[in-house]
This record gives sequence, structure tokens and C-alpha cells, in this order.
Amino acid sequence: MIEAVPENISDRIIKLYNMATHEGSNPHEAELAMTRMRKLMAEHDLAMADVEKAATGKTQAKTIEIVTLTAYTRKGLLARYDHAIARAVEVLTSTTCFLANTREGSARWQSMRFVGTPADAELACQLFHVFLRSARMYARINYGQKWGVQHSSFVFGFGHRLKERAADWKSVVEPARQDRYAMILVGKADAIALHLRQTANLDHNKKYRAVGMDGSAYRAGQDHANRTDLGVSAKLRGK
Repeated sequence: MIEAVPENISDRIIKLYNMATHEGSNPHEAELAMTRMRKLMAEHDLAMADVEKAATGKTQAKTIEIVTLTAYTRKGLLARYDHAIARAVEVLTSTTCFLANTREGSARWQSMRFVGTPADAELACQLFHVFLRSARMYARINYGQKWGVQHSSFVFGFGHRLKERAADWKSVVEPARQDRYAMILVGKADAIALHLRQTANLDHNKKYRAVGMDGSAYRAGQDHANRTDLGVSAKLRGK
């Protein structure tokens, strides 16, 4: 309990909390304040709820809205490269992707869907199409209009490398975000997990359309991913 902490320490923690969470705070100062506050909290065995209550007079209990949006649907199975690109997008947008199956008579349709806050899920759908269109366009520029093994290999190489770059990006950016937005990020992750548990028609089958692999085209796709601006997510979010 914060009441058991010396008054000068509790006042310091509350001051740091207000600095870290105030909308007008400089991002660097807010990040530093959050780091110092968490250190003091750890030293005095305080929970975030204790600090929030002392600083605001109430415990924060905001409901985080989570939605499911469909990014792409096709008859049959999605391609292997669709999966790779979706995995990169979910990292960049703090969403979770999953497959959903529907049937119309004997026909089977498969959808790639993103789960997250309304803004994050919408961004994920947009970003998925930005990356997919770009990779397909360059595949046709390099290998002609008729789709074949080289095209699929190029786009898969692109998606696979994009997923690796997204993971690298997260390893650098996420620790800083965790310091400042720990309460938000944990709450969002829990809300997404709950939403998925309550979602019907989840497809846990990871099968995709079987195609051959062209090593040269795959590597060309990786090169294209290396040149792709991952900052496009920030640009779309700013619209």
C-alpha cells in the first residue's frame, strides 16, 4: 500500500506518474519519468493500481474495445505468402491475425482477419494490402503478368523477410513502449486474448496452397523487403 511508503517517496512517485501520463509531456521526459517511477515502485513493492489510485483518486478500469476485421478472403486456401505478410503486419500493428473458414455449399472460403483495437485492426488491414500489392506488382514486373512459381516465391521471400524485419523492429521499439505504455499494452494484450477465446470459427489449421519454390526469386523477394519502408505503418496511422 502506498500509505505505508514515506511521504516524500510517495509524493515523488505520484509526481513521476503525472509527468509520465500527461498528454503534454515531452516523450523523452515521459519515458524517463516512467522508468524512474517503476524503479521506485519496485523498491517499495507497489502495484500500479496503488499509484493510480493515489494519483487520480480512483483505480483506472477502462474498457478496451476490441474488434475483428477481415483483410482478405479467397476461395480455397490462402497462399503461404499471405501468412508471412500477415505475421509481419500483426507485429507492426500490435494486433493478432487468424484464419476463418466459411462454406457455401461445397465451396470453401478462407479469410485472413486481424483482431485489435478499431484503429489498430483497420491499420493492419490497410498495411496488409499495401505490402501484398507492392510484392505482387514487383513480382509481375520481374517475371511477367502470368502468375507462376517465380511470382509466388518472390512474394513469399518478401513476406518472410518482412516478418524478420518486423521482429527486429519490435525488439528495439517495444522496450521503450513498454516503459511508457505498460498499462495500455498489457490491457490491450489481455483484451485481445479474451476476444479470441470468445471468437467462433477460428481456423488453427496452418495449411496453405502448395506451390513449388524458386530460390532465385525467393532471394529477390527478400531484397525487395529489405528496401521496404516499415515506417509506412506510422504514415498510415497518421492519416
